[in-house]
Amino acid sequence: MTIYTADLGFDVLQFRANFAEAADTIEYEAEGEWHGTQYNVAAARHCPVQALRLIVESLGRDYYGHDEGDLDAVLDGVEPEPEEE
Repeated sequence: MTIYTADLGFDVLQFRANFAEAADTIEYEAEGEWHGTQYNVAAARHCPVQALRLIVESLGRDYYGHDEGDLDAVLDGVEPEPEEE
């Protein structure tokens, strides 16, 4: 399992999954605890960038602070950095 860190400018988001396993649940860290999402690695097409998009989108506009449709602007140029757990 690999932990990824993404600097979104307004928050640093960490998430983890085993991207070699399609059924593995994607989890994100908030307030020191890991939370599962409704998404698995297959939903993210085995891609950490897609996983990040799914997580931020699921957290909603209240999290990323932009109008609907601005998710692309929030994620533009953000590259999750991996580290082994």
